[in-house]
Amino acid sequence: MRLSQIVVVGMMVLAGWMAPARSAPSDSLTLDQAWQVLLQRNLTLKQQQAAIQRAEAALRQARTMRLPTLQAGGSYKYISEVPRLEVPPPPVPGFQFPEIQAGANNQYDLYLQVVQPVFTGMRLTNMVRLQNMQLQKTRVQAQRVQQQLLFQVGRLFYNYQLNKLQKEVLEASLRRLEAGVSRARALYQAKQVTEFDTLRLANQQLRLRNHIRNVERQNDIVLEKLRTILNLDSLAPPAGVSVAAITMHLPAEQSFQQQALAHRPELREMQVRQKSAQLGVRIAKAAYMPQVSAFAAVHYGNPGANFFKQEWNVYTLAGVQLSFDVWNWGRSYYRVQEKTALVRQLSLEEQKRLRAIREEVHTVYLQMQQVAENQAYLEQLVAQESLRYQLVKSKFENGYATSLDLQEAESALTSAQLQLQQNRIAWMQLQLQMKFVTGTIGKNLEEYHE
Repeated sequence: MRLSQIVVVGMMVLAGWMAPARSAPSDSLTLDQAWQVLLQRNLTLKQQQAAIQRAEAALRQARTMRLPTLQAGGSYKYISEVPRLEVPPPPVPGFQFPEIQAGANNQYDLYLQVVQPVFTGMRLTNMVRLQNMQLQKTRVQAQRVQQQLLFQVGRLFYNYQLNKLQKEVLEASLRRLEAGVSRARALYQAKQVTEFDTLRLANQQLRLRNHIRNVERQNDIVLEKLRTILNLDSLAPPAGVSVAAITMHLPAEQSFQQQALAHRPELREMQVRQKSAQLGVRIAKAAYMPQVSAFAAVHYGNPGANFFKQEWNVYTLAGVQLSFDVWNWGRSYYRVQEKTALVRQLSLEEQKRLRAIREEVHTVYLQMQQVAENQAYLEQLVAQESLRYQLVKSKFENGYATSLDLQEAESALTSAQLQLQQNRIAWMQLQLQMKFVTGTIGKNLEEYHE
């Protein structure tokens, strides 16, 4: 009995030790973890995967157009009038040739036919190349959508961090005010300050509590947006980030411009679209060339090759077929002109896109410069406002300053601290945005798989 109890207790302890390792959820979610979940579960990315699979199937289908095709078919025809062969009667009295019928009223035909394109003016080859360009375009579009979603998740992540830091600053301000209200009440009871002084600090305390609730609701909204984009029913809160020791080092702008030219998916998409348009011109020009195909067929019909006998037999056909548009009212010419104009249009669009990308990188770079320049100023401002608050607080406790002086000093300190935290998070957000505008966002993650 004692041994069995020991075994049961041992199994319970072992189960309790193993259960947390198997089912314990993560306490917080880092940005890299959120990105990994995005790549695995986001519905928009799954749609892009389906689009890539569709383009791959279309490419395989296009490649088969250059291969021979085997066709099977059959037909039935009824002809009301069948031609007859009239033979003049011989010069023999009473003798007449039998009537010869060339065909039958009921005609049946079953066949197997092989058709092989021989010459199409490179139309089929260029169609395969065009479909390959379409596949590449779909992949680049999927990468562009992925980067947009990574950027969106990153912005939500840092918005959560900003609200969290603001809440910490506001809670510290609330604690300072609570101490000030307690001191004001004590001074009021000692009849050293008026009731108005106590009420002013209490009103400021009420405003801070309302501000904190608003920040909490904003983070609830951020979490809901994250759950939606990550396609999750429940989500651990984002992990905190260390902002106190941020080093705002900014390399030369030219390095970012070069990264954008090398990695922006929009530029690769423009290149693919231009190649596709050039292939479209070649396909349109193929209409000026004859289309030649060879065929061979086996027929089983009644009547067969011999129309004079109404019986089933097998016969074969083989030949070459040529087709050429001699006159189509300039339709082929206008199609070539349309495709050529598209090539010029895409060339201009590429130049426009290049200028827009350079502007985006330059704008973000200037914003990062501004944030880096503001950092030293805000750190100095917080230090000075903190010292000012301590001096005013000491004077208020000794009756040499009013509650208005204390409220103004505390509000100025809180405002400076909020600006400092906003500037730090702004740097992180701009770093993320720079990765986005240079096309390098998420490069440390697993690449997008079709």
